[in-house]
Amino acid sequence: MLGYILDLRKNYSVFLLSNNFGPVFPNYEKQVDFNKYFDKLFLSHKLKMSKTQEGIWGKVILEIEFEPNELVFIDNKEKYLEPAKKHGINTVLFLSNKQLKRELANLGVHTTD
Repeated sequence: MLGYILDLRKNYSVFLLSNNFGPVFPNYEKQVDFNKYFDKLFLSHKLKMSKTQEGIWGKVILEIEFEPNELVFIDNKEKYLEPAKKHGINTVLFLSNKQLKRELANLGVHTTD
């Protein structure tokens, strides 16, 4: 999947919005160079909001140079997709790598491979 993210970055901006880091984030940073894969990280513990809160999207949208309808938010939990949908953001429920690539292609998101 990280290779696919690198392919996406050739033509698209890629952001990470995560609830999962908090105080363990420095440990993850030692394992993964997030800046290699993502243009910007939005971490819920720094934003002081969860992905389930609609207000988090207002903060994210203010910091990036895209309109909500130009974005695609991918998550493996439906409950995190709902607030994004309410802001007019395209969403994909992640089930598998193959399914994700197919759904992104259906949205017009293509890689160079």
